Amino acid sequence: MDPLFADIGNSTIKIARLVNGSVDRLSYTDHQNAPKDILSSVSLLSNVGMSLTKQRAGFGDCPSVHDLLNRLPLNLAYNHPKQLGQDRIAVMMAAWSYDNRTKSKKNTFAVIDFGSCVTTDIVNSKGEHLGGNIDLGLLWRLRAAHSFSENLPMIDIGDSAQDLEGFLANNTLQALDFGIVSGFLRQQINHIKTCFEQYGVERVFLTGGQSSWIAKFLPKEEMREIIVDEDLVIRGLNDIFALG
Repeated sequence: MDPLFADIGNSTIKIARLVNGSVDRLSYTDHQNAPKDILSSVSLLSNVGMSLTKQRAGFGDCPSVHDLLNRLPLNLAYNHPKQLGQDRIAVMMAAWSYDNRTKSKKNTFAVIDFGSCVTTDIVNSKGEHLGGNIDLGLLWRLRAAHSFSENLPMIDIGDSAQDLEGFLANNTLQALDFGIVSGFLRQQINHIKTCFEQYGVERVFLTGGQSSWIAKFLPKEEMREIIVDEDLVIRGLNDIFALG
């Protein structure tokens, strides 16, 4: 049987395997409802959003990414590498291995993961991690505006105008849309341009649940190579596991 991998986020656990290069999701649930029979079969996990104190028994002796740092071909530019998120390490590993899978030339790349937070990491052609940053994701921005005020509603991203030119609104919903949603999209475009223009990045990987949606708004004629893959964490776990 193909090895199973667990991507534990802030609110969900995704369990999947790779079958002929394609990601096969076996389970995608919140923390409380993760199937114990599948957890016990996981070969490697990335843990971000929860303490494993309660769930660890379900995973048995399964190692995490931090347990295998000495295997990685990447030089992590963090004072304390175990403080670097395991999901960030996994997506960097998947992006690094992309060239091996496609027989492409090694280039400086950036990986941007659109989850609860948006994380960015840059790795050069020598496998040296140059550093990264963390920002609030779109859903958390909308929730913050709704939760910390009395009168601001929670808006659904799917119902927003998704208008990059939107700026001056005539009602509260539209004001949130133009300010938070459109503002977020404009920020990501400038963020990616910064990777290309200031850090010599040749290829940007977008991953996470909103990556395909974000990609629709990118002015690709102004950018170099963009690769979208929502499952880079799982691919990276597979690549780390394959190191032996």
